[in-house]
Amino acid sequence: MGVSARVLKALVPVVAIAATGPVFAPELLAFPHHAEVAGKQIYSVEPINEFQLTKIIERADALVATSPLARGTEERRIFLTDGGWRWNWLTVGAGNAFGIARALGEPLVFNSSNLRTDTVSNDSAIAGTRSLSGTIAHEITHGMIRREIGQIRALTAPTWLVEGYADHIAGESSLSDTEYASLEARGEQHPAIPYYEGRRKVAALLADNGGSIQKLFAESH
Repeated sequence: MGVSARVLKALVPVVAIAATGPVFAPELLAFPHHAEVAGKQIYSVEPINEFQLTKIIERADALVATSPLARGTEERRIFLTDGGWRWNWLTVGAGNAFGIARALGEPLVFNSSNLRTDTVSNDSAIAGTRSLSGTIAHEITHGMIRREIGQIRALTAPTWLVEGYADHIAGESSLSDTEYASLEARGEQHPAIPYYEGRRKVAALLADNGGSIQKLFAESH
């Protein structure tokens, strides 16, 4: 093997680590602003107004606390992007999602975030904006589901169930009732529809089973 080939072979793992490392440790992308609120480490592309941030985290925590799956303050690392290259790199094809919760280490990464208005956007014409606090609660709930039923079951559970329960705890959907009715009347499909319908279905099932999360996940596969 020549010198060039040996050098190239040695560089392959270095390049791989450099390329994928931030996916698992988003801090490596050097977010310029950082704050800690209620046990959560928040990293942001935009400057942080701590009063605005505290109100958002307080609301997210209050929503999460309504779930029997919650344990204390549910500490997380939260990364607020501007929807630019950091979002695209860290989410690896998540595209128009509002946020993602990675299973490894539970970092939460959010699309274009605005602390002043408590919103997160994905640039979609329909279902393009929802509350940042509700979306934080939604993504934290995904981690609580994985902890409760295990990684494999969480991955194989129906989308309507896991996303519907996460939106149930968030107390909102990205689609408004009017938008959903309009899409339904036109017979149009939209990626947000399973979330909207899942939230309604989860609420109905919990009402019928006395609010048991265990029954919800045991009987809904």
